[in-house]
Amino acid sequence: MLFCQCTLYVVGALYSLTQVAYGIEITRNMTVNMSTIDTDVIVDTGFGVSFLSQGTVPISMDGDITNSGVFCLGLTNFGTISSDSITNNGQMFLQTEDIAGSKGFQATNLLNNGLLSFTPSSIGNISITGSFINKGVVYINNPGGPVALEGPTGGIVNDGVVKVYGGPVSEYISFSGIVGTGCIYFYYSYSPNIDLSKPFNQTIYAPINLWMSFTGPQLAESIPVVRLPPDTYAYLLVGPQIYQVPTYTYNNVTGMLHITVPTGSFIFDVGLNLNSSQFYAGTCKNIGVGTPCIKIQSNSNAEMPSNCQASIDVDKVTTNLCPVQKALPAPLTTKASYEGNTITKIVSYETTLDSDGLPNTLTTTEYFIPSFSLPSPYTTTVTNGLLTQTEVVSYFTTTGYLPNLPELTTLPYLGTTTSTISVPFSIPHPYTSTFTDLNMTVSEIISYYSTLSNGRPATGTTTKTLTATRYITTTTTDYPMGTTHISKDYTSEGTWSSSVTYSTAVETYIIKILSTGTGMETLSTIY
Repeated sequence: MLFCQCTLYVVGALYSLTQVAYGIEITRNMTVNMSTIDTDVIVDTGFGVSFLSQGTVPISMDGDITNSGVFCLGLTNFGTISSDSITNNGQMFLQTEDIAGSKGFQATNLLNNGLLSFTPSSIGNISITGSFINKGVVYINNPGGPVALEGPTGGIVNDGVVKVYGGPVSEYISFSGIVGTGCIYFYYSYSPNIDLSKPFNQTIYAPINLWMSFTGPQLAESIPVVRLPPDTYAYLLVGPQIYQVPTYTYNNVTGMLHITVPTGSFIFDVGLNLNSSQFYAGTCKNIGVGTPCIKIQSNSNAEMPSNCQASIDVDKVTTNLCPVQKALPAPLTTKASYEGNTITKIVSYETTLDSDGLPNTLTTTEYFIPSFSLPSPYTTTVTNGLLTQTEVVSYFTTTGYLPNLPELTTLPYLGTTTSTISVPFSIPHPYTSTFTDLNMTVSEIISYYSTLSNGRPATGTTTKTLTATRYITTTTTDYPMGTTHISKDYTSEGTWSSSVTYSTAVETYIIKILSTGTGMETLSTIY
């Protein structure tokens, strides 16, 4: 069998990646399936990448990240990120988790101008030690366990929105050190814990009735701004766990709420002109023995603060943006009849790396073409009229294509050619023939000569009649008008006084006349 292989085109995504020393630039949608990424990653605008775990092994990324597209990590299992620098101008969807003493998400510097989303089941620490600046949206979506949002000593600078959706009843979502003009938006969240012994001046917005826990001692500048939708209540839990009812005072002109517990006091900005008669002091038992708490309630005309109105609707930006790992297609086989045999075409798929270091799917097309050998020439005889000729049939190769495989334009095909063997040409010997004419036996000589007929050699013939010699005696009558009529033939030999000669195409006649002396009859002999 002859074997033909050619590469036709490159499409799709691949699932493994060779590390590149200078980093990876994502310039097309792709998925990467491996356990460790220890190089820098740049995602260009308009493209996405999904870093997926291999089975139950979590994925680990240790390089810097610059994302202007869609960056997804650990969605099939979970993963960890440890980077010096992370800059997000697009969408990042992460499922991280602390593992073996390492924090699930940690970096020296983080700048988020887009959407930084921690998907359901993410748990553990989000820890930034150098600079943490959020100008977009940080979305902690229904974590599967306790989550701690940790920033540098000077605090996380949040000029955007940090939104927390859901969470376990018995666990805390803890925040420490957040400053800026931004907002923390709690939605269906349970027991978020905010450490007021560190810088905190954020607006807290809770559209659903919520328990919020605050610990201290409170810094003078760490005054939370708490806002609620119309006719909504929230519980503010303050201080350590102790079964004791706190005391409080509310100033409806300044909107400040002062809460006192045995371990100290706390100040909150809960808004102007609230109906304090709807406030309630008690002990909220979320865990343990309970914590001193105050129930507050908003007015019917309450509005969402403008700094809590995110520019990104997290409910419309989902992980559907992440490239999905697709199984390689099964090989495709096509068969076509060819010269009494079959050509097989196989289209298969494999993974490879392009020259830019990015993975891709390589589509390979192979043709299995049966071979054939030229038969030996053979001879045959044909009869054309009276002529019998010898012909030689020989074979050669030509090219063509099959209708259902038109891309194969130079397939070898078997061709035949027929040639005639010329009979050696010779001129026959002349021969003699006889025939009878007018009671005479006449001889002919038939001879041959060479000529051309339709451009081919041919034989021509020439026939020559020999003169017949015959003696004929006849009696003729002379008439005055000069007409002689032969009335009787007989054969005689003798001496003739005169003769008259005439010829035809066959014989020459010599009429010899013997006078009788009467002038009326003549005895004539024809020679």
